[in-house]
Amino acid sequence: MEIPVFSANLIDRTDRKEHIQLEYRSFPEFKMTIIPAIRENHGAVGLWKTLKLILTERVSDELDFFIFCEDDHIFTEVYSIDFLIKCINDAKKHKADVLLGGISWFDMAVQISDELFWVNSFSGTQFVVFFRKFYKKMRGIDDFQFHDTIDQKIGELS
Repeated sequence: MEIPVFSANLIDRTDRKEHIQLEYRSFPEFKMTIIPAIRENHGAVGLWKTLKLILTERVSDELDFFIFCEDDHIFTEVYSIDFLIKCINDAKKHKADVLLGGISWFDMAVQISDELFWVNSFSGTQFVVFFRKFYKKMRGIDDFQFHDTIDQKIGELS
């Protein structure tokens, strides 16, 4: 099974493109696709538009889940495909909208299983699994403003 991964990359950031390609080269379980990021004056708006583009043009409703990954992502030495699959299956069982990996901050967490926590709000979209049940809700949001962040918007919607 190849897990679909989409990574947004600004065309002029060839260093980051090379980095993310090299990062995933060692992990054959992923099918990495680099998406040219939409450039906006406010980077968060461009990132949101790029994610929406992925959801509308690259992700089919038949796809159970996909991973959105930032182009500066780094796998840690504790990464395990078995653990990732276990967490994905656990999150699906609990009807999660998203599964977050690599968050940098959260304000409240409630443990829902041995390895999973529900968080109220967070920052960090380093590595996010989006589940099919959440696609339609994400596609329907057109009111992303310059003061919004992608993390805050995902948190509000989920």
